[in-house]
Amino acid sequence: MDNEFQRVDEPCYDENPPPPDNPSSSSQINQNSETAAPHYAGVLRRAVAMGIDCVINTAFVYFTWRAALSLTEESGLLFYIGLVFYTFLFPFAYFVYFHAVGGQTPGKMALGIKVVEQSGSEAGTLRSIFRALGYSFSFIFFLAGFAWPLFDPRRQGWHDKIAGTVVLEI
Repeated sequence: MDNEFQRVDEPCYDENPPPPDNPSSSSQINQNSETAAPHYAGVLRRAVAMGIDCVINTAFVYFTWRAALSLTEESGLLFYIGLVFYTFLFPFAYFVYFHAVGGQTPGKMALGIKVVEQSGSEAGTLRSIFRALGYSFSFIFFLAGFAWPLFDPRRQGWHDKIAGTVVLEI
């Protein structure tokens, strides 16, 4: 009997054997990234990151107020209104900028987490604006919006739901 058929346990390579297993090959990476579930950032990591960002914001606003008030004692009402406006504008701009450009504030960088769109792409400016506005909404109701990730399967706060974002571990 002529042995025309190859044994089942022997691989058939024709002329070119397959390349050796390389974990850095792009097809391997794409296949794994498509099947891997995202790792949503936990509430503790998010809270510590927010704490770091609040310290940075508070320090910057404090030193700005201190420097501005030492310039003149005869500052008018408009000057104080401008300082109060700045006190709220700076944190808003801070969060919008860092989330729009790279998805990480300094606090999130320190904790290894990142804000992305629900599809996994960069959040962008518009979503970052909605997210920063959503912080106010999450804060107004006795911080309930910040506690919401404790109960949400994707660990989204109200501000995340408003903006269509998630926070991932990187």
